[in-house]
Amino acid sequence: MPSICVIGGSGLEELLSVAERASADTPYGPVEYSLGSVGGVEVLFIPRHGFGHRYPPHRVPYHANLYLARAMGARWVIGTSAVGSLREEIRPGTVVIPDDLIDYTRGRRYTFYDDRAVHVDFTKPYCETLSRILYEACAEEGVEARLGGTYVCTEGPRFETPAEIRMFRALGADIVGMTNVPEAVLARELALHYSALCMVTNYAAGMQARVTQEEVYRMMEEVRPRIVGVLGRAVRKISMLGEVRDYCIEHEEDARSIVGGGTR
Repeated sequence: MPSICVIGGSGLEELLSVAERASADTPYGPVEYSLGSVGGVEVLFIPRHGFGHRYPPHRVPYHANLYLARAMGARWVIGTSAVGSLREEIRPGTVVIPDDLIDYTRGRRYTFYDDRAVHVDFTKPYCETLSRILYEACAEEGVEARLGGTYVCTEGPRFETPAEIRMFRALGADIVGMTNVPEAVLARELALHYSALCMVTNYAAGMQARVTQEEVYRMMEEVRPRIVGVLGRAVRKISMLGEVRDYCIEHEEDARSIVGGGTR
């Protein structure tokens, strides 16, 4: 059973030396995934938007994705994504590993616990141990990275307005994306060690002439080989860790009540 899961764009599947594509049914819907290995370490890869990028950010099956990760044995989850920069000093091509989060989404399902009150502590939305590993992997791979920063998550699928970006900057945000909520929240509810590897593809609205989907995709393709290298190093580092008992796993018993019998 894989203890490590990577959630991201389908192009990152090349991280796996031998990839076997499959799908599974969960109580929250079907999930496509790949199983493979990195340097002899078994890794589960879940294409966040499905193979072929079928789901826009507000329709991603976040619950099903995280449920599958936990049910298949993962305890460490790395979420990769493209983000826009709200700061001149955070240039496109930089990797940001955030340590805080602002939720500006609306209408998404935010919890596994609709039938009872379970309040997870989100003082630290991301796993510090995993974030440090990702930062070290970036340094070893020669990738410019920042450890720390505030990610603001918007509903999408449209890009933001210049006025929204000015507001987010005033609130203390450093980068903007569309997928860390509810992904980070659900990971914590399932007692998973979760961190985000965010690739800055552009400056946000009002900081450059236009923001286009084509620009984001082009930049992601450009940085993908380096990100694959970072992930490979991170996987090997995680595999050498013993059990880490921290705030990420405080709701282990609640998580077991959700995962239950796993996939079918």
